[in-house]
Amino acid sequence: MMETTDIPVDVTNGPHWRVNFRPDSYDKEVIPTLNESMRLAQQSVVQLRGWDYPHVSGNKVEQARGQNWVASWADFMGHVEYWRLFQSGQFLHLFKMLEATEAWRDEFLSTARGQLIWGGREAE
Repeated sequence: MMETTDIPVDVTNGPHWRVNFRPDSYDKEVIPTLNESMRLAQQSVVQLRGWDYPHVSGNKVEQARGQNWVASWADFMGHVEYWRLFQSGQFLHLFKMLEATEAWRDEFLSTARGQLIWGGREAE
């Protein structure tokens, strides 16, 4: 099991999403090598409106390898995320809700308060 102390970015402090894909059956090396694991992650990236999913950092300092996994992370302009792809095919992705990150929180709260007042309710 992955401990949050193993994560190099502060992704689990506050509201965040956890996405976990698991194969139907377990084979500890369905992906033969760590190099193949990273290549597979890079080939699986979906790009939409300027931020890719999963984000594979081009900065090698924001990538890691373990005994049976590869990982990448980011803490950039409100995007705080961390993912691991295991050789078993399991994929775990943790990412902060963009609205809860420091860079965007004030703008989000201001907009939400404005919507509550506009809707006839007083913002708390």
